[in-house]
Amino acid sequence: MQGEGVIVKGLTKTFGKVVAVNNISFELERGRVLTLLGPSGCGKSTTLLCIAGIERPDSGFISLEGKVVTDTSRKLFLPPEEREIGMVFQSYALWPHMTVFDNVAFPLVLRKYPKDEIRRRVREALALVGLEGLENRYPYQLSGGQQQRVALARAIVYEPRVLLLDEPLSNLDAKIRDHARFWLREFQRKLNITVIYVTHDQAEAMVLSDKIAVMNEGKILQIGTPKEIYENPASPFVADFIGGANLLPAVVEGTDKGYYLCRTEEGYQITARSPHSFKTGDRCLISFRPIHAEIYGNDEKAPEENILLCEIMYKAYLGGVYDYRLLVLEAKETRTVRVTTEKNVGDKGDKVKVYVPPRHVVAIPLGS
Repeated sequence: MQGEGVIVKGLTKTFGKVVAVNNISFELERGRVLTLLGPSGCGKSTTLLCIAGIERPDSGFISLEGKVVTDTSRKLFLPPEEREIGMVFQSYALWPHMTVFDNVAFPLVLRKYPKDEIRRRVREALALVGLEGLENRYPYQLSGGQQQRVALARAIVYEPRVLLLDEPLSNLDAKIRDHARFWLREFQRKLNITVIYVTHDQAEAMVLSDKIAVMNEGKILQIGTPKEIYENPASPFVADFIGGANLLPAVVEGTDKGYYLCRTEEGYQITARSPHSFKTGDRCLISFRPIHAEIYGNDEKAPEENILLCEIMYKAYLGGVYDYRLLVLEAKETRTVRVTTEKNVGDKGDKVKVYVPPRHVVAIPLGS
């Protein structure tokens, strides 16, 4: 344990009849990164605003680096300026009439730091984000990536307990955003600061996080390391949201050497592993990633087990790989799967066989 970082217990926030955050709890160690990941409207930004003190929760407890900032049972609610947090918004919220120096210095001026201390801290913060020499520029004279770094420098200039980031990379173009993910992770490690990060972008979450909390409809559906979330999804929503898993309804028919023997509604027998417990006769969903499936032409020799017979609906060349959308044959209703592979095995209307190694198939419970 690295010590107490962020503790959230029983956090609930409603807007009228809408429950934006529904009794969520989590803990994050000091110096670690937790990403709140989910679609628009899932409650992730509202959670962040409650932690920041910008929104007042209906109920709950929040502690930041050992300092209790919200405890509704005691009617305790500290305003944002007393929480010792840094925050970067999606829009960066830079003052357009202020120079880079003045933007970064603003939190220190508000706290009435001495001028010499302000100059020293601003120089150090700008050096950390690689913006030395740009002190006298205005935001409109900077690129999007540079503006994002100014916002980060401003957020950390007074050494906050916790850094809160609300989709800070979403306004960058794809190439810069891809670079910024890795730069931001290295920046966090250099400072060893506790970070709560909000995004709907799976790739950002995988790169930046020590832990990911997948949210939907105000609830945390699963929390774990990126590897745990990706390889062992706890629900159909998590499996689909992280990596766009293929999902096929099935029934458990038995077990074999730690694996479950399942039969899909189309009659295909699929061997799957699972972190969950099932009994014979239980209904489940078979989950596998497009990148883990192997595709064979109808005249190619393929493994005899864990095979789906399919027909090519669409095929797209993505530069080095082909993205197949396949119709599962023998289905009572339209059922499709997706496979991403280097192999070029046919075109629309051709019959193919899809093999998924048992170690890459996960049986997950039905439900959210």
